[in-house]
Amino acid sequence: MSTINATTQPILYAVTGTLGAESVHIEGVTPVGNLTGVNPALIAVSGESENDYLSALTAASVEFVALPDSGWLEQNMVYDCDGVLVMVRQSHYRTIYAPSETPALFVVYREDAADVLDWIVGESVAIGTQRIYDGVTYSCIMAHTIDDPGWTPTATLDVLWKVVVSENPEPTVDPWVAGVYAIDVLVTHTGRTWKSLMNANGYEPGVIGTWRDQSALPLWVAPAGAIGGWVRNDVVEYNGHRWICTAATNTYAPSVWGWTDLGAI
Repeated sequence: MSTINATTQPILYAVTGTLGAESVHIEGVTPVGNLTGVNPALIAVSGESENDYLSALTAASVEFVALPDSGWLEQNMVYDCDGVLVMVRQSHYRTIYAPSETPALFVVYREDAADVLDWIVGESVAIGTQRIYDGVTYSCIMAHTIDDPGWTPTATLDVLWKVVVSENPEPTVDPWVAGVYAIDVLVTHTGRTWKSLMNANGYEPGVIGTWRDQSALPLWVAPAGAIGGWVRNDVVEYNGHRWICTAATNTYAPSVWGWTDLGAI
């Protein structure tokens, strides 16, 4: 018997073939830390990411039933939509919209698609599931359904999500020294990496909001007029606590107005 072994991410799989006179087609997910046994007489196709899985299924020419025009669809089920494989991202009642028009509901196989999907509200995620939020890749550390738009990976860091460390670390960033910096330049200062938010930036990082801390949980710094302002759902570190912004635009400090205390770090 062959096995599907999920070590760091859940593994999506489909098992097809014939046992005796019985036709077999099973779709499932192997959770992190588990094994799924497969009869060697059957064909098993698997993948860690949704697009990787759909790619493997397409290459193996596994056949799936046509996507129904109506009815209930379960998460992770795969269908044939006019010759292209699609995967249900969220369980839902089928709508009139094409899967390509509803990326929150379906993953549509494309050769050039990214392997890691964007974080969205409403999806159920398992331990090891990876999602991108605000340009950063996170891995789920507690299975949950994203019912609240405030449960972003940054807001629930080390509770529901952790940052995925790149195998190819970013190049060395030079320390900040007094001078003038262009927009988007990165420097290190006080143990953090900072990004310049303006041209001709002669201010010290961490003192005024012309620089933005690049940490997963950035340090709150007072905006400099219109530069460095904070927006709704931004999560920051301030006075040893994690705070989430509840205002559309916010120049006030946490504990003054427009922020909710998420607890001590």
